[in-house]
Amino acid sequence: MSYLETDIRYCKGIGEKKALLFEKLGVFNVYDLISFFPRKYEDRSQITPIALTCDRESVCIQAFVADEPRLVRIRRGMDLVKFKIADETGIVDVTYFNQSYLKNTLHRGEEYIFFGKIELSGRHRSLSNPVFEKCGGKQEITGKIVPVYRLTSGITQKNMIQSIRASLDLCLDSIPEVLPEDILRHNSLPSAQFAYENIHFPKDPESLELARHRLTFEELF
Repeated sequence: MSYLETDIRYCKGIGEKKALLFEKLGVFNVYDLISFFPRKYEDRSQITPIALTCDRESVCIQAFVADEPRLVRIRRGMDLVKFKIADETGIVDVTYFNQSYLKNTLHRGEEYIFFGKIELSGRHRSLSNPVFEKCGGKQEITGKIVPVYRLTSGITQKNMIQSIRASLDLCLDSIPEVLPEDILRHNSLPSAQFAYENIHFPKDPESLELARHRLTFEELF
């Protein structure tokens, strides 16, 4: 049996309980998992200065935490962590809902990359629950085009991305090439390995488009 036929429960980080959730999505083995393509993508590859952000625009901002995060309790079961971030061009008010641990995770003076949807009211800008990671480290959720998958309760985007990444790392060289070489060459199509890697983790927009074209062609073929 090839690794592509391996039961989903034996994939790294999944196990018996989570396998049942993946099965609700029609994912039963490794091949099903790597064939579970994103429903859309978020381009987190470009940094936008705060002053150039627009209302309702999803953007990456590289900014310093401008004041110490503070915890605000609104009522039972509802608390907020609030603080400001700033770059050379402007300031944004950031609010996290029911994530009180972030009060001690983010610190004044430290620089992060935040990704979220800007809300603009006059000259006042705000972000609610943006994803973030610290500058200077390995960029896993910013600095790239990030896949977004259809999910079911109990599976997060992070779960899905990590599971697909781990499986591709083990099986990429085992993905069969179903198209004849002359067909690939005549139609300027990339390999199956390139297509599966870049449909999930595109290196750039051009690679994503090539992967989509190849997989659509393969389906029709």
